[in-house]
Amino acid sequence: MKYFVVATHWDEERKAQVKYIAGAFNDFPNASIFKNAYNEHYKADAVIVDDFTLINH
Repeated sequence: MKYFVVATHWDEERKAQVKYIAGAFNDFPNASIFKNAYNEHYKADAVIVDDFTLINH
């Protein structure tokens, strides 16, 4: 299973919030470490999504 850290940012061109993949990982612990560091650094609210959920969302 693959895990993705999904974040949201403001896209000036679209004038809307846009979700994007900030990182992709083969295991949950590394995805979690990245997500926590990302959220701390960018004051964001990124989440972890597995590949099954991402494809079927």
